[in-house]
Amino acid sequence: MEKFSVVTQSQVNVRVTSSANSFGTEKRFPKDLTIADFKNKLELLTGSLSGNMKLEVYDRDNKLVCKLDNDNALLGSYPIDDGMRIHVIDPTIKVGEFEDLSKVEKFEISEEDYAKKTGLTEFKPGYWVGVHYDEPVGKNNGKVGGKQYFECPDKYGGFVRPENVEVGDFPEEGLDFRKEQLLSFIKMMSAIGVFLGISSIIIGIVVFVYLGGGKYPVTTATGIWYGISPILFGIMGLGAALTKDERNQMNMLNGHYIMSIVIVSMGYAMASAIQGLVSCALGEEKCGTNAEIQTALHGILTGIIFCGYVLAIASMGLHLRNKNTLHPDWKYRRGCCGSQTCE
Repeated sequence: MEKFSVVTQSQVNVRVTSSANSFGTEKRFPKDLTIADFKNKLELLTGSLSGNMKLEVYDRDNKLVCKLDNDNALLGSYPIDDGMRIHVIDPTIKVGEFEDLSKVEKFEISEEDYAKKTGLTEFKPGYWVGVHYDEPVGKNNGKVGGKQYFECPDKYGGFVRPENVEVGDFPEEGLDFRKEQLLSFIKMMSAIGVFLGISSIIIGIVVFVYLGGGKYPVTTATGIWYGISPILFGIMGLGAALTKDERNQMNMLNGHYIMSIVIVSMGYAMASAIQGLVSCALGEEKCGTNAEIQTALHGILTGIIFCGYVLAIASMGLHLRNKNTLHPDWKYRRGCCGSQTCE
């Protein structure tokens, strides 16, 4: 096999088009991919099989630069720069074959089933539409208040107002690789949270051991009860990242977000630690005969609590910025309810 080396930047941002469709996709690829591996990645973007692909590179002026015709060569060994276009030619697929919606099987519902899922209900006034979700993000199985309005598995059903229902042909959602990345971040933050929580409890106990006749047990209590929150934060996050059950993962992620809020709201812990740090630094009697050790311990505890705040704020931001990915149940509830309460 011929050997090639990459001497430019490690990644390239290109636009991928195909003879099978009329739209393109902008993606970033590492230049150390072989052309064979590159074609495998393009299968998900174009729908073509790698063995049927012929690749051409065009510059920003739409002029042919080269053809990627050596499967063993590296992508970076060709003169490809950011902003260029890679065109996939597949002679086995007709132009527009994947864009013909007439070949897509449609979901159909009978008039009888439609009547069952739309109309007046006994649990709330007005008209409601029964919804059978694709994922277990609902609140019932089509039964409310002892009356069965429609049938579906438990947690797959819900009722929404007609004005919050949108009718159309929606593509099935594909694999969400971003969710895996977000869960890895949550896993890392959760591990840090467990470490901070255990450290806080240990410091709280050590403060009590080195009282030296002093009267400052409040910091001991602060270290112990504060440490519980980051530990719970960590357990929720690690559980969400490790579980394979979608419903459990959803609950764990909600718990992780709630614990982030709890940690941020614990201002008393920071105030207590800072008060102890200042008092012991000034050598007050309530810090006992081990004022220097107490000062160091209070300083460490203050740092732990501060790191906990930063971690919790970052966690809240992660959850809120990616709520549609991490919390699809928030999306459904907000969309169907508005100011109403979902059944």
